[in-house]
Amino acid sequence: MLLSPDQKLQVVLAGAITTNQLPIIASYAEAAADSSTLSPASNTYATNSTTAVDVVTAPENAYRRSLRYLSVYNADTVDATVIVQINDSGTTRIVCKVSLPTLARLEYTPDSGFRAMNGGTTLSASVIDSIADSDTTNAPSRNAVFDALALKGDKSGKLSQFAATSSAELAGVISDETGSGALVFGTSPTLSNPVVGTQSAGDNSTKAASTAYADAAAAAVVVDSIADSDTTHAPSRNAVFDALALKAPLASPTFTGTVSGITATMVGLGSVTNDAQTKAVIVPNTAPSAGQLLVGNAGGTAYAPVSASGDVTVASTGAVTIANGAVTLAKQADMATASVVYRKTAGSGAPEVQTLATLKSDLGLSGTNTGDQDLSGYVPTTRTVNGHALSANVTVTKSDVSLGSVTDDAQTKAVIVPNTAPSAGQILVGNAGGTAYAPVTASGDVTIASTGAMSLAAPLIFVSTVSAKSLANDTSTQNIFASANDALTVEASTTYAFEGVIRVTNGSTSHTTSFGFGGTATLTDIGYDAMSQRVGAGNNNGTFSGRWMTSASQTATDAAGTSLGWTLKVRGLIRVNAGGTLIPQMSFSADPTGTCQVEPDSYMVFRKIGSNTVASVGAWA
Repeated sequence: MLLSPDQKLQVVLAGAITTNQLPIIASYAEAAADSSTLSPASNTYATNSTTAVDVVTAPENAYRRSLRYLSVYNADTVDATVIVQINDSGTTRIVCKVSLPTLARLEYTPDSGFRAMNGGTTLSASVIDSIADSDTTNAPSRNAVFDALALKGDKSGKLSQFAATSSAELAGVISDETGSGALVFGTSPTLSNPVVGTQSAGDNSTKAASTAYADAAAAAVVVDSIADSDTTHAPSRNAVFDALALKAPLASPTFTGTVSGITATMVGLGSVTNDAQTKAVIVPNTAPSAGQLLVGNAGGTAYAPVSASGDVTVASTGAVTIANGAVTLAKQADMATASVVYRKTAGSGAPEVQTLATLKSDLGLSGTNTGDQDLSGYVPTTRTVNGHALSANVTVTKSDVSLGSVTDDAQTKAVIVPNTAPSAGQILVGNAGGTAYAPVTASGDVTIASTGAMSLAAPLIFVSTVSAKSLANDTSTQNIFASANDALTVEASTTYAFEGVIRVTNGSTSHTTSFGFGGTATLTDIGYDAMSQRVGAGNNNGTFSGRWMTSASQTATDAAGTSLGWTLKVRGLIRVNAGGTLIPQMSFSADPTGTCQVEPDSYMVFRKIGSNTVASVGAWA
């Protein structure tokens, strides 16, 4: 019987099971402590090897539970040692412990107690007629268990579950108390003449002081003055108050007379001199604006922050700038009379002061050169025109003006060769009537830039399987062409036209086949026609499926089927955003089984068209 909320009945195995846990059936009756009416209950459990299983849980306070039936069946393939125990607040006491053969059952009823059954044979279990905490080997008998439980109170309950106990009755079971009367508690107790020990003189602990201790302390010698060097005698009350009357309060004290002994270091001004206030007035302690300088003021009394202005300005970086036109001739270095400034030395460098004689020599002048000389109407006689000296009359021919090959009908010929400015990159080509040249822009297979650079039209970019390429028997995404040339590098912001035919053979397990493009390039747009046919090798007949694709992702091109082959024809446009690689790829929706491969002569062709926004190429109107 379980009498308190601290007690519960458990089943545990002495070792781990081999195959199966042991099923348990437990029935009990519950009743209030002051009632004889029993409420039956029954539950099923299974053992948990060496972890105890609660088969009859603890009753609520003021209730009790009585075991009516217990069955533990050994469903394991080997013998099991079964222990039935009471757990009382964590302390376990064995009720029954038995080695139970496989397929045998341990059973309990109030009339028969515990017994082990193997078929129709009753097995014996060792029990004893007393409970000893030190005996964990033998199981106590049913009577010993219930006799012991009947003597126990509710360990989680209070003294209130027992009869009321007076202070005198409680004192009767305590052997070392002193004094007499009722119990006393720590908060605001009322004590009647308690006797406490007399503490040692000078004891300043929290112990209770007796009247004898207080008298001795009051009689201690005091002095009528306060001396810091006297740590033995206490000053009298008057001496203490007299001394305090001379002290200033810590908060907002008021001093009279002369205060001395305080140094600048004590107030955190050890590095400050007595003229700091005056200096602070002369040199301001305010933050300047960017690029300001400290300049003596007009009164000559202090420095003031000002910004440099006029011919020179100063930046906050320290860079000094001279204003344009600010440097006058008067501010330049002095120079000798009849001098000029120009640089004679070859190469760039500082200006130089030169004499007039040097200038005359540098100008190739000779003679006196006095007065003003007007040479504007003269040409030196040493000058020639196309080899004709100007020392006499000159006859000029058309060759002299670089027109030696021009005939007098040049104006008529200008109609044949136009004299109008062409557009960038245009060339002159005979017109359709064969009457003149006309400026046209090269197109077709070759284009010409204004720099003269000629470009062939984008060639075909071709890839093919020369021999069969094996495919994996799975659903992964696989490259169609061999690893040496499975990826095409495409340019950014470019449109490509493409087409291709891909032939794959596979096994007969039903699946669909998907096609798409992998790689690192990002696309502005894609659109292509995908026409697929499911046929076997050498079979010209099959199921056709057609789809218009608008995504580079893997997309199924056909319905599921068991045909031994798949042919795909694709044709469309890809507009590339960011350049990178394009990789034609395929995948199966399920493992087709058999041999899977891309057949020889499968191919794809790409052709560069123009930018990724190109709408037409050639003479479309």
